[in-house]
Amino acid sequence: MTTRTEIKPAIARSISHNEIVLLLVDDAKAALAAIENDENVTELDSATENNGDLDLCGKRLGEDFRLNIRSAK
Repeated sequence: MTTRTEIKPAIARSISHNEIVLLLVDDAKAALAAIENDENVTELDSATENNGDLDLCGKRLGEDFRLNIRSAK
């Protein structure tokens, strides 16, 4: 699993390599809100996992992506 710390590069990596990308952020809920507010992201589905990690699937510009969002703290 590849790790990224910025949202758009994480989504791009997930799309280009068809893989789940671990997104390490300061605040997982804030990252989710930023993704939800991206006008190019559609069909977003999220589920909370253990320890507050978020497993997120969606489409950006028609391409599937999948992220595991984890607070770095």
